[in-house]
Amino acid sequence: MLSPAEWLECAFSQRHIFICLASLHRILQTLPPNCSTLESIPLDALDKPSRSALVMFSQHQADAVRIVQEQLESSSATEPDHALFSGLIGLLMSHIQQGAFGMWSAHLQGAKALLDRWGPASYTALAEEELFILVTVDIYHTTTTASRQLPAQTWDHHSGYLRKIKQFSSGAIHSLAPVPVELLTAVLLINMRRILSRDSHVPQHQGAQPYHGTAPAVLQLIHSFSPTNWLEMIMPDRHNEARGDDATDTVVVQSLSQQQWQGSWLSLAQCFQSATTLYLYLTKGPADQSDLSTEAMIQQRAESYTTLTESIAHLFTLRLENPAASRHHKFILWPMVIAGVEAVVTHRDDCQVNYICAYLRLLAYELGTLTMRQAALFLEDLAGEYRRRGPEYVYRDHDDWDEIFRYSAIFLL
Repeated sequence: MLSPAEWLECAFSQRHIFICLASLHRILQTLPPNCSTLESIPLDALDKPSRSALVMFSQHQADAVRIVQEQLESSSATEPDHALFSGLIGLLMSHIQQGAFGMWSAHLQGAKALLDRWGPASYTALAEEELFILVTVDIYHTTTTASRQLPAQTWDHHSGYLRKIKQFSSGAIHSLAPVPVELLTAVLLINMRRILSRDSHVPQHQGAQPYHGTAPAVLQLIHSFSPTNWLEMIMPDRHNEARGDDATDTVVVQSLSQQQWQGSWLSLAQCFQSATTLYLYLTKGPADQSDLSTEAMIQQRAESYTTLTESIAHLFTLRLENPAASRHHKFILWPMVIAGVEAVVTHRDDCQVNYICAYLRLLAYELGTLTMRQAALFLEDLAGEYRRRGPEYVYRDHDDWDEIFRYSAIFLL
């Protein structure tokens, strides 16, 4: 929550966007369960305050778009414009909450185009937390986009992120979602492997960076990450820094036991670690078969699935036991969808899919965002498709991954 002083410091576009976020949260908490887009909301299903909130949402979003458009028209071709970039990131987040893929995808591409236009100076001139949001959104958006649908500049942008990502000092714990940087890097490398599976000549393009992310190297990076060591590294930061969000953490620690609080952080890290491992297996190309299809690798994949589902269950158990204090379950949308995909294509585990979808809908209500509803519908449709194909159908790795997300390039973070 913003203080009056922080509100006054916000740019006008950001004020409109904050009102959008709050209004849509109010609206989505009163929706019937079958609504997955704003356009599908029947007005007679909303109470009077929600209808007023919908009008307020539309007006303030239009005002934010108008301000950003005016800033864009007057912006410099060479000098980074913090107000413009901040407004674009705000619109990006508003449309992600709304589940409006076309709109937030356009804002994402626009923000990246501005960075390209402004050049390397933009990485030092703009707010680091907003840059980290852009990088994180783009990397995870790429995971659920068919490789043939990726923009031509995806390889170059990912190469740039690879050089810059470790330089972000704010760290994952102060970002949009607390993803450990090591695991974010691993996801980025897997994305680049998917591009290579479609175009092996990409690294030879003029100016392209060499790529060394073989499947064994990526696995080693993932498994070299220690959730316990990460916890020890971040805990002093969470307790000692005099930041605005640390006051919230103090309340949470007082409500949860120290053991529960640490266990929550560990489960969060394990979710992303196991989901990243499964993402590598689910998208492996023909060149990876010998490295990732051995008996030991098959066992490792099964263990990652077990760890992921158990970690998800642990976070939601904490949420049920102490809903006012537990919060890390709010950050695991992408791991939950990865778990759901693996449950369908490898295990044909309808019970696990139903469990995940139930909690995705709970998150949609709790966070006031349509993205979680869309993810639940996506997994239910996928499970239905695989039931129709029958138990003899064998998942075809990167080809089927592209097919799964051909019409469902949803944001999963």
